[in-house]
Amino acid sequence: MKCVIWSPQGFNYSISFPLNFFTPKSGFHILGAPMGSTSFVESFVVKTFHEDLGTTFSLFILADL
Repeated sequence: MKCVIWSPQGFNYSISFPLNFFTPKSGFHILGAPMGSTSFVESFVVKTFHEDLGTTFSLFILADL
């Protein structure tokens, strides 16, 4: 995703943006950080937390090296 346009107030979609611009409705993540509405950021953090928690619990399965 090279070009992203986002605004917390939304856009007047009568404005014409260039073809390659992405205009997400609620938010997006860039370099692993969520950008967008509060609900988008909360859901992103919860999802990432559960993924990391799963990885952490998987470490206990490894034998003592």
